[in-house]
Amino acid sequence: MAAGYRILPEVFDRWQSSYGADFTTLILPHLLSTLNQFGCPEKSLLDAACGTGTLVLEMASRGWAGGGIDLSRGMIEVCRKKSIPPGADVWFKRMDMRAFTTPSPVGLVTSLGDAVNHLLTIRDLRAFLSSAFRALLSGGLLAFDVNNEWCFRNLWKGSSTIRHKDFTMVLENSYVPSRRRALSRIHLKHNRPGPRRAAHEIVEERYFSPDEIRRALSAEAYTVLHAEDFALSSAPEVGKPKTWWVARKA
Repeated sequence: MAAGYRILPEVFDRWQSSYGADFTTLILPHLLSTLNQFGCPEKSLLDAACGTGTLVLEMASRGWAGGGIDLSRGMIEVCRKKSIPPGADVWFKRMDMRAFTTPSPVGLVTSLGDAVNHLLTIRDLRAFLSSAFRALLSGGLLAFDVNNEWCFRNLWKGSSTIRHKDFTMVLENSYVPSRRRALSRIHLKHNRPGPRRAAHEIVEERYFSPDEIRRALSAEAYTVLHAEDFALSSAPEVGKPKTWWVARKA
């Protein structure tokens, strides 16, 4: 994750929509249920590895203030071009999720879309959790999802193709259990005329075991409130490839 996504920002939202619904739409019920169940000291948030800012803007439309940070310059540029709800207090900055700050403490820190799996070492995971802890108000919540081992063993294999009217994307996925490392080689070909007809990107992720995540949260003085495997699809063959984590700053 040296510089964040390079080629994906320009097609990210269209790529997500090709599945029928973007990730924010699919994960939002989990987040709203979490907030309803555990409460939050105030309606302010920081979304770490915010991508194109969809969650921040969705929460802003619900009366939340705050912002998003992402390491990818392209993602932040897309965020800043989007329409902000009238009167909303929203900001976006290019920052590393392992070392970020906020203008003022927030009630909620999120990191969605398996962004935490992009952290490739326990040290990186601890650095993110530490930054989030400093950003939170006392009693604030941290909520994030990760791809679990079932996901990597069953879904990160072989090749798949996404065909959009504007582009064709081929993903070549692999997972090495002994190293807990997953790799996706992304090949993007633009279908419309232009100087950039083809481009490539490599996405690397790591599997963190539940014990590793619990120990890291405990080491950074969080109280774990919830951890549950879940599915974004009702199709039984998809299984429950993700784990939803919720912790509170003591």
